[in-house]
Amino acid sequence: MKKAIASLIGVVLIASACTKDTSLDQAEYSDNPLFYFSGSVNGLPVNVQAGKDGYAMYTHYFLKDSVLHMESILAADSPAYREAFKIDIHGGELSNSISNTNYSSSLINGPIALADASGYPRRPHVYDYIFTSDSLNGNIPLQWTTPKGSYYGDSCNYLEVNALEQQSFKVEMQSAGPLSCTPLVAHTILTQGQCKAEMHILKSTNSVLIAEARSRVGLIKSIQWSVNDQNVGTGLTLSYDVLGFSPGYRLKARIVFESGCTETIEKVILAGSPQCDINLNYQKLPRRDYNPHNLGTVSVSYFDANGKEYNSHYAYNTGHFSIESIANYNESMSSGTTVTNNHKRYSFSGDLVLKSSDGSSVQLDNIFGIFAVEHPD
Repeated sequence: MKKAIASLIGVVLIASACTKDTSLDQAEYSDNPLFYFSGSVNGLPVNVQAGKDGYAMYTHYFLKDSVLHMESILAADSPAYREAFKIDIHGGELSNSISNTNYSSSLINGPIALADASGYPRRPHVYDYIFTSDSLNGNIPLQWTTPKGSYYGDSCNYLEVNALEQQSFKVEMQSAGPLSCTPLVAHTILTQGQCKAEMHILKSTNSVLIAEARSRVGLIKSIQWSVNDQNVGTGLTLSYDVLGFSPGYRLKARIVFESGCTETIEKVILAGSPQCDINLNYQKLPRRDYNPHNLGTVSVSYFDANGKEYNSHYAYNTGHFSIESIANYNESMSSGTTVTNNHKRYSFSGDLVLKSSDGSSVQLDNIFGIFAVEHPD
């Protein structure tokens, strides 16, 4: 059994009753605050609580390779961890002494990057969008317009987007040459969504317009078509009779996917052959920054019933983790000792894939919990 209160860099055990406490963001807590972990592991529900079935909360901190580590472990008291969960928050700066470390640079509210063995941890909710033209005519001079300005080129190298700050954005690709009967294509993209579509002009004359929407990523549920902001039909294919001569008109398709994701595509249409149609394509990639010490990141571990450890710290890992709320923790313990003010109590959420040293993996979905953590003053 580990000591209830050890040295400053030792292990602290915090027991808990089983009554749920939702007052994390308040200055005072109930006499018996609850620490727990809930969610699913490979689709099977998990709910473990400190103070129940032998589980307790262990916390400690240490310096490793000049980086502060603040560990929280929810486990039953046994020689080896089994069916246990560990969260290791890494300090946000290098230090040669534990007394010079600063916990507040990494123990903060909001999304936190997962430590990555590649040295390129993923920046939470930030993506690189890489845009290219998709034309049957080969290289057509193009003008690109994004939220960051307009410029000419064969492709738009990339656009960095923070999905928390920008829920959607619009990109236009305009032909600078005379070869296209769709001189402008625009996509309004939902940043949190995982869906993508394209619009094809099958026929375009002075009397009829036939267009079709196709999915690149995701299953299309419904489409609303409009011409010059007037609703003209639904379905995957549109057949529209043009009334009177028009030198050009704007066709728009609002596409809803089965996942709930949406994308809006617009084109300026001129009468002509479908062989002159152009489209816009793009890739959405997670933004990764060089951070060889994994400063300001977090590692999550799960120990199965046999004590086998699965960890989020592998090369180019996937998933996300967020600290939802943080508060001071000064509760008097039943032993009469007091947890000092160099402890915090935090809630968290996430979805992660964890891997073991032999390459096997487990999926953690919809995880949520409240842990305690010890840190340097």
